[in-house]
Order: sequence, then structure tokens, then C-alpha cells
Amino acid sequence: MKISIIAFNDIKLCPYINPYVSFCRAEGIDFEVIYANRSGTEQTADYTTVPIAWNKSKGKIANFLSFRKSVIRYLKRNKRDFVILLTTMPAVLLGSFMKKHYNGRYLVDIRDYTYENVKFFYKREKRAISGAAMNVISSPGFKNFLPEGDYTLCHNASAAYKIPANYTFSKKANGPITIGYVGSIAYKANCRKLIDLIKDDTRFAFHLWGGEVGSNELTEYVSSLGSDRIKAFGAYTPDQKVGIMESVDILFNIYGNDRPLVLYALSNKLYDACYMKLPVLTSSDTSMSEELGDYAFDVDFDDEKILDKLYEWYHAIDGEAFSVYAEKYLRTVFEDQERFYSKLKETVRDASAE
Repeated sequence: MKISIIAFNDIKLCPYINPYVSFCRAEGIDFEVIYANRSGTEQTADYTTVPIAWNKSKGKIANFLSFRKSVIRYLKRNKRDFVILLTTMPAVLLGSFMKKHYNGRYLVDIRDYTYENVKFFYKREKRAISGAAMNVISSPGFKNFLPEGDYTLCHNASAAYKIPANYTFSKKANGPITIGYVGSIAYKANCRKLIDLIKDDTRFAFHLWGGEVGSNELTEYVSSLGSDRIKAFGAYTPDQKVGIMESVDILFNIYGNDRPLVLYALSNKLYDACYMKLPVLTSSDTSMSEELGDYAFDVDFDDEKILDKLYEWYHAIDGEAFSVYAEKYLRTVFEDQERFYSKLKETVRDASAE
């Protein structure tokens, strides 16, 4: 049996490849990863890869259509038993081809809100989903904007996060409470608001770990403050992540609530928080806030008393109750993952029998 996994970005930017790579290896399935080589750099992986060229001098639409044409040409020349489409855009671009040539023998994996508000896009997405043998989502909230269908949940949780974990909630006794942004630095407007909120409040510190998306205006602003409590440390390697989180007291996840992309997504911070027993700053009325319950603090930047409320909330956290909640949540997550792998195995098996 041969499976093609199709990604729409550089491999290093697609961690959601990992569950499918692990599955293929566990089942002894021959597979390859076809991906859009947007950076133009050589990608290293311990499995077969098929890069699709991305021309930065051309517009987005031209590259989308070129990607579609290249993948279709490749799959016509190299017949596969099953195809896994990672994220919505490849599903929309290749949906008509998949439904015609691989109906019931492909999977659609959806990781974010895209252009579901556009009628033409939604119609093509619906067609791709209807012909898939299995549709996967990373958050139950996605059902609010997706076409009706049978969806299986696959979390973005790291397989390295075993339970029970060795971490417990340790309340900061001395010095400022350190808020940590750990990951690619985006949502800069809210970062700037938090910085301006705490820069004169010695009860809090804000450490930003990760490369800044786009220009470096936020990093430059942090540097201009010359503050010992507000620092940007730049990019880090994956093996440094746990150590970095050990150095912070609260995780930053104030991504806003003004659009479906941030309303319904479950970021990696959810699983990091439960594993490390770190409370999280969130935006109200989001799936992240709902999932974390009492261990999420919704930040309202218009509330003049918000830092006082945050300080009181942090010191009122019951560490034992937090550990119980987090461990229970992680068990639910890994039960979901087991259901995902079981469904994937059954789906691929049935497709190969046709």
C-alpha cells in the first residue's frame, strides 16, 4: 500500500504531519509527503518527500493554481491507494480531482478557519468533504463554520506529553509573576497592549520567546523600553521549549475574539498548560477560555482594574485542584487521539480493500 500526504507549506511548519507519519510507520505503510516548498530551502526529513516549487515573485493565486496542477500531474503519474490532504486549501484546490479519482479514498484534515464566509470557497470545501472517507478537525468548535459532516477530532497535543506528568502548579512567592509568550510571535497588537499595561507594574513581567512573524517592530519596541521585566528572547529550538515554560508562571494566549480563526481554535498552549500546570491568559468567549475553565483568565484591556483582578486570580489558584483538572483533561485528549488512530486505521484498511 502507498499513501501520499499532501501539505501546503514547508514541512517544518506543519506539525500536524506527525500523527500521519507515526500512523504509517506503525502500520508499515509506504508513504511520502508532497509539500509546497514556500521557503525555497532544502527540507530535511527521515522519510520520502516531494517538494512542489513556490515562486515568490508570483502572486498567491498563481502559486495556488501551480500547486494544484503539479500535484494532480504527480498523482496521475503515480497512482496511490490513499491520499491525506492536510488543511483546507489543498482540499479545496484538489477537491474535484479527488472526488473524481479518489472518491472514498482520501482524508481531509482541517486545522483552522480559512474562507468559509466566501460562498464559492464553501461550496468547493463542502464537495471535498462529502467525497472524503474521513474528515478530521483539531477543535470541536470548527463545526460552527464547517459544512455538516462526520468529523473526527485530532488534537495538536504533543505525543511527548505523557500522563501523569511530573509537574505541579507552583505559585510564585517572590518577584514578579512572569507571563510567557512561547511560540512564533504574532497577535502583536495585544502583546503591545499587555506590555503597556504592565510596564509600570512591578508585580508582573512579560517574556516573549520565539521568532517574530513579519517585521520586528514588537521586538524593537521591547528593546527600546530597556526593562528588566519585559524581554524578547528570539527564536528557540524545539528541545528548549519545556525548559522555557519552566521559567514562566502564566502562558499568553490573548489572541482576541473578533473572528472565527481565534474564536474556535485550540492552540498548543492548551496542552502545554495542562502538562506543565500553567494557567493561561485568554480572550473571552473563545474555545480556549472554555476548555481551560477556572485556569484561564480572560483579559479585558478596557478594565482599569484588570491587573488587580489578575493578581488576585493567580494567587487564589488551588494547585491541587488544577493538577486534577489538567490530568483529567489530558486523559480525555489522549482518549480522543486513540479514537482518531483507530478510525484512521479502519478507514485506510477499508479504502485499500476496495
